[in-house]
Amino acid sequence: MRTMINKKKVIFLICWLALLLCNTQLPAAQEAASVDLTPKEKQWLQAHKTLKVTAASMPPYAFMENGKVQGYTIDLIKRMARKIGATAKFTVTSMKKLIRPLRMGEPRLF
Repeated sequence: MRTMINKKKVIFLICWLALLLCNTQLPAAQEAASVDLTPKEKQWLQAHKTLKVTAASMPPYAFMENGKVQGYTIDLIKRMARKIGATAKFTVTSMKKLIRPLRMGEPRLF
């Protein structure tokens, strides 16, 4: 009999591992580390300083609290955006609505 793996558990493990990897270095070393971007990536980033990020509402990874977007995934993406000199604008939505921007051809991070 096959064992079904719960989607939430898989997402939790991926986010947990990513946060663990990000937090295992000293903060000073994290800030000093640079990200190697290609010239094309740098050019794109200059034109897109604000990254549009859509996340499915799935506490504790992404959720709204007191009008603010919160969660492990949100914190991780904010840190990654800061590392490349960008900011992130978040939208939290249902899993069903998450696919809509893809169908409309809107470039976003998920």
